[in-house]
Amino acid sequence: GRQGGARSHRSSGRYLTPQRRGPVYGLLGIVGGAIVFAPWLPNFFDQLAHTGTPWGEPANYAAISHAYGQWAGGPTTLGRLLLFLITGLAAAGIAGRSPGGRFVLIDLRGLEPGRTMFFLATGTLVVAVTAGKLVGNAWADRYTATAFVPFLLVIGLGATVIGDRRIFHGVVAVAALVGLLAGTTDVRRERSQAGEAAQVLEQLAKPGDVMLVCPDQLGPGLARTVPPWMKVYVVPTYAPPDRVNWVNYEDRNEHADGRAIAQRALTEAGPQHTVFLAGSGSYRTYEELCTVVRGALQNARPHADEVMEQGLPAKVYENYSLQRFQAS
Repeated sequence: GRQGGARSHRSSGRYLTPQRRGPVYGLLGIVGGAIVFAPWLPNFFDQLAHTGTPWGEPANYAAISHAYGQWAGGPTTLGRLLLFLITGLAAAGIAGRSPGGRFVLIDLRGLEPGRTMFFLATGTLVVAVTAGKLVGNAWADRYTATAFVPFLLVIGLGATVIGDRRIFHGVVAVAALVGLLAGTTDVRRERSQAGEAAQVLEQLAKPGDVMLVCPDQLGPGLARTVPPWMKVYVVPTYAPPDRVNWVNYEDRNEHADGRAIAQRALTEAGPQHTVFLAGSGSYRTYEELCTVVRGALQNARPHADEVMEQGLPAKVYENYSLQRFQAS
């Protein structure tokens, strides 16, 4: 009996070794997180059914390789140069080992821990694309942040495989310099043309004038900059511009009456005031609506002109034009 008890104790001890204790605690943490999240499930499913990501389409699996390119700096000359460099570092991190000197040996089976870390990064992206296809959610580069961490560790591991210290320091220095220079593009890129639009309105508009914003996604930026005396409404809800209502977004936009919205703005402005339109036709679910609104305003007030040119996407992230429809 004592021997059986001792075997049971030893067996239990082997099961609870430090190597196995970590995964068990990890699973318990996942279960605990699911329990805490459970009260939010009704709201989660309601948002899934009525909100989602109407501003974009689900990605295909090509988004996985696209993510690697974005992590390296995007579709720029410096970004592609850095991608070329980190591809070699990733290969070294996944399967490389150093025999010394200037050589790196590649084991096609892969080596740990780089192989597992790369699997975690790529597997996370595969799951993300698959889930997006199943539920119809869009893809955005910022959503890949969780997969970026293990990939970055693979790159760092690949650098340590380089045995020659001079080459090691050179590769790290070049990667850091190219990455820094590539990042300046995003630093210099304007977030929005809202500030420019506000300056134009200060010069050309007067109290009582009306501005329509199409699509409404441009509204929050303009709400912070336009003159407070300006009457500003978003298309198609004719609501204030400070928030975007994403509930049933696509269905609402597809069934909106652009001519009625334009007529409402013209009626509110009256014969003494100008109607402005801040708009861009490149947003999903607004491909036709903004054009209809602009056409209706143009028909009612032929004396129209563009008072702010739409910025280039490479220079301004949220770019749009500003048109003025003056009373005759």
